[in-house]
Amino acid sequence: MERNYEKNSLIIRDSNGDFKLSISTKYNNDSSLIKVSGELSSDVSHDFEDELMAVVTVRDNIDLDLSDVTKISSVALRALLSAQQIIDERDNASLRILNMRKEVLGFFEEKGFDDLFIIV
Repeated sequence: MERNYEKNSLIIRDSNGDFKLSISTKYNNDSSLIKVSGELSSDVSHDFEDELMAVVTVRDNIDLDLSDVTKISSVALRALLSAQQIIDERDNASLRILNMRKEVLGFFEEKGFDDLFIIV
């Protein structure tokens, strides 16, 4: 895997140079928007977790835009659960998941995770 940072975005490509995942973060006054694109497969889920936790440790209000995510692995779900647990320990903090595709939302519902997160 090849990892590069370009304009506040982590871009991950496989050994052939094909796009795997992009994670970009925008910081506002009191919140952050994390935009994820590609497949959150198990081979990039640890990168996703690292980027998510970096934001969760410094921000209380996080919007996670998954509109361009076509697949999510159980490893990535575990990362989301860990982030949600940290957020739940803080007053007035939130993690909202935005714009999920039907197939990704279906995976959340199948695993019973749709009740654990704020999904918009």
